[in-house]
Amino acid sequence: PESFFCIDLHESSENEIMTALVIENKDTWYSLGKALKQSTEKTLCGIKINILIYGEGNKVTKQNSIYEFMEDLTTQEYQVLYVGDIDVAGIHMLYESILGNKDCSVKPFISLYQRMLVDAKFKDLKATDDNRGLKYEKTFLDYFTQDESALVQQVLDNNKRIPQEILNYSDYLEMVK
Repeated sequence: PESFFCIDLHESSENEIMTALVIENKDTWYSLGKALKQSTEKTLCGIKINILIYGEGNKVTKQNSIYEFMEDLTTQEYQVLYVGDIDVAGIHMLYESILGNKDCSVKPFISLYQRMLVDAKFKDLKATDDNRGLKYEKTFLDYFTQDESALVQQVLDNNKRIPQEILNYSDYLEMVK
């Protein structure tokens, strides 16, 4: 498969599990990459990030796309975290990525989703123009506290959107070490 755009942030020791973070949005990928490059420990929300991947929208949902990319990149053990918009389309892409890459166990990066929720609480969220319907993977709600889950469900059920861009470079600088 074509390679994804990626930023290699941190050489890992042979015994260390590498962490790849897949970002759905190019602006977010760039801003977060810039913040992580400036950090000394290359950690985001307490997790060391070795590789930051721009998922290029639906490209990341293609069968085995992440798995094949990571297998070409390293022989080390690794984990893959994913973050996208909190909207029906974003949750759909997350779960399509999980289902399409079973050999590398993609998981949502909940700490970053939670930070998006904090910043969204007091904003007037816009409805999306996505007409694919309101079906989404309800198990996504289980990752959050009861209050967070209620907010996420309200956003999704009302076809609204919390974009990744709700966080910016300054926010990322605060979250990295």
